[in-house]
Amino acid sequence: MVAIVVLLMLLGAFYLLFFTVQGDSREAFVTLIAPMPVGVTMPRESPLVGFKANIAASHFVLRAGDPAMPNLAKTLSRGLPLRQTSGAWGAEHEVIELTHLYQQMRANNLGQLGSEVVTELNPLQKFTLDVHASAAAVDLDLRGLNLDQLSLRLDAGQATVRLPERPQNLSVVVAANAADVKIVIPENVAARIRISSEAALVSIDESRFQRQGEFFVSRDYDQAAHRLSISAELAVGRLRIE
Repeated sequence: MVAIVVLLMLLGAFYLLFFTVQGDSREAFVTLIAPMPVGVTMPRESPLVGFKANIAASHFVLRAGDPAMPNLAKTLSRGLPLRQTSGAWGAEHEVIELTHLYQQMRANNLGQLGSEVVTELNPLQKFTLDVHASAAAVDLDLRGLNLDQLSLRLDAGQATVRLPERPQNLSVVVAANAADVKIVIPENVAARIRISSEAALVSIDESRFQRQGEFFVSRDYDQAAHRLSISAELAVGRLRIE
């Protein structure tokens, strides 16, 4: 347990070094627009769009954009080199992929203060999200978004995940190592939660989520109009579910 506390202290020092002086960075944001306008390259009435992000050594923010935005996604980026692409994903889906270009990263890049990525998704579109972050600070504000599935993998870092207010059987999968993860579930949303942990500090609001064997479950889960399931696996670190 002492080792876990020490590790979290080291993680906190890491974020103070890399992320707390973002406002001092004078580098301008670069705008990346997903080349898929709503209703133009998407002929199907209600397609499912996959958004994949592979983020390293940066502050990553993902949130709902303006419903009037003409494209499916818009990203503002400064600091490390970043690429946003789109294309087909199977026979029925489209995919947008946001990737830090590891081959262009050098020591001076990784030490660059103020590296930041802000992505806005069109709330009128239904998405699946797949986020992989390494040595990063992640803020996923998913309120207002229409999501089918969320997958978050965090290797050394910190993440706050605010889940949607009106999910329809949303599936959330979290895998973290050497990380501090906070998941916020809206009051009106029922949840079924399964946690697997080797040596992590786990805190869950048991006044809302009652233990049932290996799960924590809302009292009205089976009858709830808005509900989600969470599967979280942590090796070392901290997990809070509120």
